[in-house]
Amino acid sequence: MKAQLCPYLGLRDDSDTAFSFPSTANHCFRLIPVTAVKLDHQREFCLSGKNPLCEVFRGEPGRSKKRFKDVVHRPRRVRQLIRNWLFWLFPTLIIMASIFGLVLIKPGEDLTSSPGINSEITPTMLIESTKTPPLNTQVPSPSATVVVSTSTPTMVVVRALDIPIGIQNPLVIHQVREGESMSYLAKHSNTTEEAIISLNYNLSLPLWPNVVIVIPLNQVYVNNLPLFEPYRVTEAISPQALAANFSIDIEMLMVYNLVDPEYVFTVGEWVLIPHLRIATPTG
Repeated sequence: MKAQLCPYLGLRDDSDTAFSFPSTANHCFRLIPVTAVKLDHQREFCLSGKNPLCEVFRGEPGRSKKRFKDVVHRPRRVRQLIRNWLFWLFPTLIIMASIFGLVLIKPGEDLTSSPGINSEITPTMLIESTKTPPLNTQVPSPSATVVVSTSTPTMVVVRALDIPIGIQNPLVIHQVREGESMSYLAKHSNTTEEAIISLNYNLSLPLWPNVVIVIPLNQVYVNNLPLFEPYRVTEAISPQALAANFSIDIEMLMVYNLVDPEYVFTVGEWVLIPHLRIATPTG
């Protein structure tokens, strides 16, 4: 098989060695600069013994590879490489922001002056030491997995504006700013206008500045979730008392806010109030 290899075929750093099968590592030393060869061209000429028929082989040495654009292998575009790099950068930013947020932000702190939602930086302020309770059911049953009341809390959650709550179905409570539209919020949260409207309990449209709404992050299918009403705690209150005040299911309240029965909501915390899917948005 080696006798059939083109004499100008070699590895980029070793002109005397080449793979005997089509590979992007094979380069043509007839061209300057030394250039990778397309796999189909290798198969047809470089590795088959038909290299004398190759236009590069028959041409003068040192010709620019631009003349042989159908022969040389073109690497991926820089834009695609950047996009792939950003894809891995996003989870890293989430983890870093989560760590810094736990140190710098305390529960109950007023964050109404914090910047609007940025889809590129959406820190999930949640440190998980055990398996996250399932959040993909429409109405948690009495047997739904929640944090056991006899144990200490295993999660630290910051409940404030623009800080996502949850991992499987991250939700953020956001106060609409001047100039922010429904389409703007949907685009910057990687969701849709329909998902935002469908998720909010008794949402009034159009949106006005200072209105507080719930936005799903990186998800468009929310029909399996309850309707949510954002609520800011004005005095220390237990989950049981809060559920009674709103006439909602206590287990749903604990599941979606990641608390146990012994937790006490503090003044200034923002809480997700889950309602069964009965109410509809109003115009």
